[in-house]
Amino acid sequence: MNLQLTNLDKPFWPEGITKGDLLAYYQAMASALLPLLCQRPLVLKRYPDGIEGEYFYQKQAPPHTPPDFPRVHWHGIDYLYVKTVEHLLWIINTGAIEIHAWPSRVPRLDQPDILLFDLDPAPGVPFSQVCQAALLVKAALEKLGLVGFVKTSGSRGLHIFVPIQPGPASGQLRRALALLCQTLVQVWPTGLTTEFSKSKRQGKVYLDYLQNTTGKSTAWVYSVRPLPGAPLSWPVSWDEVEAGNLNPQQFTLHNYLQYIPQARQLWGDFFQQARSAAGLLALLS
Repeated sequence: MNLQLTNLDKPFWPEGITKGDLLAYYQAMASALLPLLCQRPLVLKRYPDGIEGEYFYQKQAPPHTPPDFPRVHWHGIDYLYVKTVEHLLWIINTGAIEIHAWPSRVPRLDQPDILLFDLDPAPGVPFSQVCQAALLVKAALEKLGLVGFVKTSGSRGLHIFVPIQPGPASGQLRRALALLCQTLVQVWPTGLTTEFSKSKRQGKVYLDYLQNTTGKSTAWVYSVRPLPGAPLSWPVSWDEVEAGNLNPQQFTLHNYLQYIPQARQLWGDFFQQARSAAGLLALLS
């Protein structure tokens, strides 16, 4: 593929971060990002004029996509996916600030190798409550024989990614996750909710498992978020979560270099920790 990067000096954040800075970040993180992202269908969230301009979601491969760019056809849509650094940078060069990816890979589109939890606090909920919720999820996963990896969302919450051995269908896994999350709400009814309606989440952390669906995508680990300050969705340790002194937006395009060694260590064995989802699926019986 002939990669040509364009408009590198174009401001993408009002504080002076450029498109070139964004591309340089993803190039620097490619060796950590690609093993987790490779062959996952992508949904592009494109900001051609930066975070203060118009944006749009794009599932269908853009018309100007190189003919040799990898893609997969699903339900009438040609989704792009990446295999190389060049593929990744081409995606970012379209103005895709965020990386949104499926929890499954080509060719097993309905057999996820990752389970996802999005812990999203209602307005006014302290981040310490999000950390408590994450620790509850971690403990429940351990009882089911699963290992959770935690990251900041880059916004106000936390995400937990769980590597699993592919095989079970996404629908079956989602039903089991629904039961698990409902049980956690019963354990802490004043702090957690699975209510989809935002008006019913006041004072609580929304425990979102609905992204565990074929065709759904999630803001990926190491994704840049299109928010003031250019925050990142970044790996953190469970010790940091337990201490409760994290700032969910502390990792940014301004300071990420100092955190790279720790991040690589925390998620370096992600897929070596993949476990069978049999314990989770037993909740359905």
